[in-house]
Amino acid sequence: MWREIVLKGQNVAWQKLLQLWEEMASSGVRKDAASYHQVISTLISRGQWLRASILFEEMEKTRIPPKTDTIPYAVTAYSRLGYHNRSMKILEKWENMEKAESISQNIQRRIMEDLLLKPEIPLPQTPSPRTPKRDSISARDMRLVVKASRSWKTALTMLKTLGDQPGAYGAVARECAIGSAWATALRLLKECQKRGETYAYEEVMGGFAIAKSLQGSMATFSAARAAGLRLGLSTYSLLLTTCQRARQWLASLNVLNRMDIEGVRRNTKVFSIAMRALAQGRQWRRSLGLFAQMGSIGLRRDHVAFAAAMEACRQGNRQAMEWVEEQMRDDRDEEDPSKLEGFS
Repeated sequence: MWREIVLKGQNVAWQKLLQLWEEMASSGVRKDAASYHQVISTLISRGQWLRASILFEEMEKTRIPPKTDTIPYAVTAYSRLGYHNRSMKILEKWENMEKAESISQNIQRRIMEDLLLKPEIPLPQTPSPRTPKRDSISARDMRLVVKASRSWKTALTMLKTLGDQPGAYGAVARECAIGSAWATALRLLKECQKRGETYAYEEVMGGFAIAKSLQGSMATFSAARAAGLRLGLSTYSLLLTTCQRARQWLASLNVLNRMDIEGVRRNTKVFSIAMRALAQGRQWRRSLGLFAQMGSIGLRRDHVAFAAAMEACRQGNRQAMEWVEEQMRDDRDEEDPSKLEGFS
C-alpha cells in the first residue's frame, strides 16, 4: 500500500513538471538552459532516453548553450539509445568548452594583473582646476582590480595605494566577505559609511552570498539597519540568495515573512530565489505553493520562475524515488534470514 502512495506522489511531481513545460510553451515564456536542464535530467531519471535526446537536439537547433551539468545527461541518453558516436562528439565538445573557459579565465587574470601593475600617477598636494587629476576607477573596475589580489589579506594591503579612490574600501570589504572574514568586512563598512558609500553594504552582502555565509550576511543586514539605511528589495534579494546558497530553507521563509512585516513587496526574482531554496531543502510542495501564489497575485512568471518550479518537481520526484528504494531495502533486510535476531 505504501508503495502505491509514494509512487502516486512521485507521478504527481513528474506530471506537474511536464505541465509546467507545456505551460511555458503556451504562455510564450522563453525557454533557457536551466529549464531544459530540469526537464532533461528528470526524463533521464524516469528512463525516457528518447525524449531527453529530442530536447537536447532542440537546444542545439535553437542555439541555446547547455549547462555543464546537462552534458552528462545527454551523453547518457545517446549511449542508452545506442548512438555512441553522438555521445563521443558531445564529450569532445564538452572538453573544448572546459578548455575555452579556462583560457578565458587566464586572459582575464592577465588583464587584471596588468591593471594592478600600472605605475601610480602622484596626485598634487594642492589640486587646482587647471591641473588634470587621475581618472577615477569605476566601481566595477575597482572590484576587478581588487579581485586580482586573490586573497582578502592581500586586498587589505592594497588600501595603501587605492584608499583615495571611491569604492576602494567597499571592494576590499567585499573580498573580505568572500574570504569569510566578516569581522574585518564590517569594520571596513564603517569607513565606507563615513565616506558616504552606503552602497558598499550590498556589495558586502553579495560577497557573503558567494561565500555561502548566512551569519555574515545577517550581520551586514543588521549593521545596515543600525546605520539607519533603507533596506529595499535588492537588499532582501541578496539575503535570500545567501539563504539559498547556504541551503537554509527555513531562513528563507523567515526573510519572506520579514519582507511582509516591513511592507517590502516581493517581485519575480525574490519568489524564484525562495522557490529554489525550498526545493533544495526538499520542500518541493512549499516551493510550488510560492509558484501558485505568484499567479494568484498577478505577478508575471518568467523563465527563471518556471525553472525554479521545475527544479522543485524534480526534487519531489527524486525524494519519492529515494524513499521507495529505502523501503525496498528494509523489506529485503526483513526477508533475509541471516539478518534476523538470534539466527545462527
